[in-house]
Amino acid sequence: MDSAALLKLSEFDVSETRGFMPEEIPCKTLPDYFRSWEDIISDLPQLIERKEIRDRVEKLDQLEISEATLGKLKTNKSQWLRAYVVVTFIGQAYIWTNKDDTDVKTTVPKCIAVPWNKVAETVKLPPVQTYATACLYNWYLADPTKPTDEENLKSLITYTGLPDEEWFYIISLLVEVAAAPGIRAVVEAYNALASNSDATEDTLFQCVKEILESAKNMSAALDKMYSKCKPEKF
Repeated sequence: MDSAALLKLSEFDVSETRGFMPEEIPCKTLPDYFRSWEDIISDLPQLIERKEIRDRVEKLDQLEISEATLGKLKTNKSQWLRAYVVVTFIGQAYIWTNKDDTDVKTTVPKCIAVPWNKVAETVKLPPVQTYATACLYNWYLADPTKPTDEENLKSLITYTGLPDEEWFYIISLLVEVAAAPGIRAVVEAYNALASNSDATEDTLFQCVKEILESAKNMSAALDKMYSKCKPEKF
């Protein structure tokens, strides 16, 4: 097979070290134009607890989602994804922060619906809370020079402000990190078979070992969930 036809993780937006987490650390804040959104995010747990989120959202101006406000997608993707995460948390909080069990919104105001749909369409993700918004694009490293591990990973946004919610998201990210070697091994195995290498048998044996080890580490990461996340809290 032509070497150009061999698989590369980068072609699928998959990180060599973090799996489906982005290689670039997610953007922490949006440009000042989006200050009204960021102000809501900074107060989100309190606004939800006091049942004030809907009033705040309904008073928002409709912000423009474009290259003029967020830059070109190709060179500022992290900023676009930050906008997607922020507006999704705001939108979901608006829908679900109810005064009683029957008070769930089925629509959101135009001031949030239009930019939410626009940014979701641009980054090719649905305008709803997803694994991507809660976990994949919602983290940072306390110390960027240190490993992507449970001590260093932090969530950018939570609904409750509780460490239990943050830990729920962090565990998912730790599973991603543990999966990365296994994903690399799958690609390496495929490429070995596709290239008809003389070392294919040895390569495949080593790849299977790495995939098994990766699966064990993923399971071990998931087993840590209840150590800091209590079901009665989150």
